[in-house]
Amino acid sequence: MDGRQLRMAADAAPLVERVVREFASVTPRHHDRIEMTVCGRLQLLEAVQEFDPDGGESFAEFALPRIRGAIAGSLLHDGLVPMDPFDPRLGDGTAPGEPLR
Repeated sequence: MDGRQLRMAADAAPLVERVVREFASVTPRHHDRIEMTVCGRLQLLEAVQEFDPDGGESFAEFALPRIRGAIAGSLLHDGLVPMDPFDPRLGDGTAPGEPLR
């Protein structure tokens, strides 16, 4: 990972925190937010490495669905949320077809 990618990951870290807050609002209180954060940050690092800046979308548009999907997959695997990661209860304007805020 080069310096540009490290900066991109650091700048995008709030995306992970935002997704963790969304899922924390619909998961049992006993579930560890740290686990969700680690999962999201690992996916963020993968997204940084896979991102093509010439691909026509912003990094947030590229990374957010991947972060959300990784956390949702982890929660689904643990049996904590039997729901779609785009559940309207998570609605922050990032559901399919809606612009990122």
